[in-house]
Amino acid sequence: MKRISHIHLQVSASNKAVLQFLLCSLRAAHWLHWTSHWQVKGKSFYGDHTLLDRIYNSLIEEIDSLAEKLVAEFGSESVDPAPQAQMMANKLIPIVEAKSMRDPILRALFVEESLQKIFKISYEVLKQRGFLSLGMDDYIMSIANAHETNLYLLRQRTESPMSKKAFNKENPTELINQLIKVLRKNAMNELVDYLYKNKIPQKVNQGWRERKKTPIHSDPFQKYFDENEDKNKMKDPFKY
Repeated sequence: MKRISHIHLQVSASNKAVLQFLLCSLRAAHWLHWTSHWQVKGKSFYGDHTLLDRIYNSLIEEIDSLAEKLVAEFGSESVDPAPQAQMMANKLIPIVEAKSMRDPILRALFVEESLQKIFKISYEVLKQRGFLSLGMDDYIMSIANAHETNLYLLRQRTESPMSKKAFNKENPTELINQLIKVLRKNAMNELVDYLYKNKIPQKVNQGWRERKKTPIHSDPFQKYFDENEDKNKMKDPFKY
C-alpha cells in the first residue's frame, strides 16, 4: 500500500483501478480549480482568476485522453460516473478542503502538490507490472511536466510580495495558514500532519469565528451600555 496525501492506493489494486483513481484525481482537480477560479478575490483577483482559468481549462484534454484510454482498454463501464463522483465527493474533495481551509490559492497549491505524488506512484505501479505502454508512459510524463509548471506558478503566487502584504497578523486563521506554508516549505511534513490530525486549523478557525460574534469590551461601562440599551436611551450605571 502506498500513501498519497491521506488517500491509500492499494498496490494490489487492478491496473484498471489505478487508472480510474488517476482519472478521478484529475476530474477532482478540474472541479476544485474551477471553483477556486470563481472564489478568488482581493487585489490580486485578476491575476489569480486568469491563472486558475488557464489551469482548469488545461485539465479538460488530459481528462478526455485518459478516459478514452480507459474505455479502449477496459470498456465503457470503466468510466461510469457514479463511482467517480462518489470518490470525489466522499474522499478527495473533503481532504483538500480540510487541508486548504477553503482558501482558493492554497487549495490550488495543495491539489497540484498532490497530483505530482499521484502521477509518480501511478507511473511506478504500472511500470512494475509491465502495463506501461509507450503511449501511457508518454501520457503520464507529459501531464506531470505540465503540472510542474502549474506548481511553479502557484508557489510563486504564494510567495509574492502582494500575498505577503495582504497577510493579517491579527487574524489567527491567517497565522495558522502561514505557519503551515512555512512548515511545508521547509519539508516539515510530520508537523503539518500532526496539526491536521488534531484538527488544529479547524479549531482555530472555529474559535476565531465564534469570538467575532461576541464583541470584546475593554471598557466595562461600554459593555454595560451595550447590554442595557433601550432604543436610544441608556441607563445610568451609577444610579441605584
